[in-house]
Amino acid sequence: FINARYVSPPEAVWRLFSYELHKPSHRVIRLPVHLEDYHTVYFAPGQELERVQNAALARTRLTAFFSLNETDPEARQYLYHEIPMHYTWVERDRRWNRRRRVMPNETLSRMYAVNPLDRERFLLRLLLLHRRGPQSFRDMRTVDGIVYPTYAAAAVALGLLEDDQALLACMTESAAVDTPAQLRYLLVTILLYCEAADPLALYMASEEDLRQDFFHRLRDEDRARAACLDAIGRLLQVT
Repeated sequence: FINARYVSPPEAVWRLFSYELHKPSHRVIRLPVHLEDYHTVYFAPGQELERVQNAALARTRLTAFFSLNETDPEARQYLYHEIPMHYTWVERDRRWNRRRRVMPNETLSRMYAVNPLDRERFLLRLLLLHRRGPQSFRDMRTVDGIVYPTYAAAAVALGLLEDDQALLACMTESAAVDTPAQLRYLLVTILLYCEAADPLALYMASEEDLRQDFFHRLRDEDRARAACLDAIGRLLQVT
């Protein structure tokens, strides 16, 4: 394609008539996941103090989601990542406004991934995937009228940490975007800090992705598996 390219008659006609070659089909709304008063603040040189002082009052998409649930009963039926399909984010006012028409096929939302090593934020993200209508960070830690001290305790009370499903989902999500080396580091992080109920099952579920780079190099499944396990073992020793 760099040195030469063949243009067929249909493509030539299409280009002569200046028809569209591509166009965006979906809009992706990125949703932050942060702990209370731990949101990101941007500022220009010389405005540090002013921006930091105003940051406490500034609403993020997450805190605006809580505020929306306080004032709009209809919004309470949706999960955090479902809100962009029914509401639009108004940057100037820093709030969610109800859409005039629902756009489930044109709007996609994506919560930022969180490393399991950042345990409380990781579990806050897990709770956001399952809790409808929360009105505050305190509400996220409340289950059956009991306010738990941590998101981890709330997740346990909801039964979200009874097995390794959350960790498996994290591995699956990482496998789609990260390199095998990064995935192996994630597995080691989970094994060391997340108390997986069945570490072997966690490894077996992602084994093909974990050893993919070794298989491409060695072209032998047994050798690739051995090299992968050796790499994981060395990471466990140095992490």
